[in-house]
Amino acid sequence: MKVSCTHFQCSAGAFAHLRDHFNHSYSSDMSSQTLSVNISLMLAQAQECLLEKTLLDNRKSHLIAKICAQVCDYYKNCLRVLDNSECVPGRIQKEWRKLVNMKISYFSAITHLHMGKQSEEQQKYGEAVAYFQSSLDKLNEAIKQSKGQPESVQEALKFTMDVIGGKYNSTKKDNDFIYHESVPGLDTLATVNGASLVKPLPINLTDQSVTGPDLFSKLVPMATHEASSLYSEEKAKLLRDSVAKIEDKNQILEKFMESLSSDSVYKIDMFKSLPDALLEKCAFLSVRPDTVKNLVRAMQEVKEISELLFNTTLQRKTKTDVQTLSHFVPL
Repeated sequence: MKVSCTHFQCSAGAFAHLRDHFNHSYSSDMSSQTLSVNISLMLAQAQECLLEKTLLDNRKSHLIAKICAQVCDYYKNCLRVLDNSECVPGRIQKEWRKLVNMKISYFSAITHLHMGKQSEEQQKYGEAVAYFQSSLDKLNEAIKQSKGQPESVQEALKFTMDVIGGKYNSTKKDNDFIYHESVPGLDTLATVNGASLVKPLPINLTDQSVTGPDLFSKLVPMATHEASSLYSEEKAKLLRDSVAKIEDKNQILEKFMESLSSDSVYKIDMFKSLPDALLEKCAFLSVRPDTVKNLVRAMQEVKEISELLFNTTLQRKTKTDVQTLSHFVPL
């Protein structure tokens, strides 16, 4: 019942979304009136689930009566829209009105039955008789309106008649012989206000717990299958080409690595044939890492001294040449 109640509310949410966000001129079943009828039907059935649960849990009679009265209100809303709608075909509208009227009568009978039980609990026996009498009248209306309904519906109405009829007879007998309270008119009693415990729930189209499996999961066009096969073949072809290129490059790399290995062996053999004096000098340099730096520094100093001597010699020669020319050129 809990799952059914949730699905009915989600269904009402789907119809409400269609009514509020889509064009109503596609067809008669997409009209605003038809969708409003569907919303009221879904909410009424969701409220019925809660009513059944409260009955099984033996809740207080007043609470059951309020929940049941709300079921009647939802069906009355549905009937009101049907009476003012021209979008629903006449034959379907007649069948729906007949069924909705029967449900209104039936749940009105259940509402007054539990209001009578509450009056009994409050020791208002005359009031209880009035409610039970009204409940019996409503149930008789439902039985008259149930012609053509399935056998299960007829059996349910007969069972309810046994319950309400037995309750009315015993309460009326007790009041007539024991309590002697006056039976008020039904119009003088308090009106039962419904308690709405359901509402349209927004649906998530990707939630399969609500929408169920994809209806079109197996309906794939043949062109899509062909395109998928071509795609798979092209993908496999590219993969084969890439694998072949990788294998070729791997072979080239292996050959190159083999050649490097043979050259290294040759270089090791070549180092073994070097003179001992040269190997000693190499060892000498390896234990003195600053030797090369010191050599570079010494060569730099030699260069600086050489440049200084060259400049000094050039200046002396220039001075001598000037003195020689002074003997020939008058000052």
